[in-house]
Amino acid sequence: MVYQSRFATHEQKLAQAKMVMLQHNWRPEHHIQVQKLAGQLFEGLRPLHNMGDQEKLLLEAAALLHDIGWTISGTKHHKHSVYLIRQSNLSLFSNRDLAIIMNLVRYHRRGGPESSHRRFSALTKTDQEIVKRLVAILRVADGLDKSNEQLIHRLMVDIEPETITCVLVSRDNCDRDIEGAMDKRELFEEVFQRQLAFRVETPVPTQAA
Repeated sequence: MVYQSRFATHEQKLAQAKMVMLQHNWRPEHHIQVQKLAGQLFEGLRPLHNMGDQEKLLLEAAALLHDIGWTISGTKHHKHSVYLIRQSNLSLFSNRDLAIIMNLVRYHRRGGPESSHRRFSALTKTDQEIVKRLVAILRVADGLDKSNEQLIHRLMVDIEPETITCVLVSRDNCDRDIEGAMDKRELFEEVFQRQLAFRVETPVPTQAA
């Protein structure tokens, strides 16, 4: 398992996470949308979060897996998702990778990481800080598909001294998705020390020649 994880590419690892997600077949379009938005938000926040491509990989893998627990029950689905991850074939990921992914999935819903939680306290201090930053991003990305209609095509980030504005390119009214993200913004604002705001841009229709 360690040998496989050492030589697998990021694309191969994400493909394996996606395969596990598809095996459970719970709203695959939502998982893929959250992966896309989380990745775009991560990229826009690079000047602030001081993380690299490895952390982005873990974020996107967690986005692909965060809701698979719904196949067991909607109640405490985040914990069911962690259980299913533990039981799945994710051999391309190292034990550390999986520990971080499971923590991201565990906290994507509500309630912040706490030192009294066994799985979180088992991480190094550095990895605990990584989890907090990535969870903050994952929650907002998840909220931005509250409608489960994948309305947002693109997300860009405008960073100001007191505000982070997500500029959303949407094909339709996405007020419900913005509401979902605002409901999950508390940890984001705490981690990045700025207020979160949104602005919507409608794509210009392409005219036929």
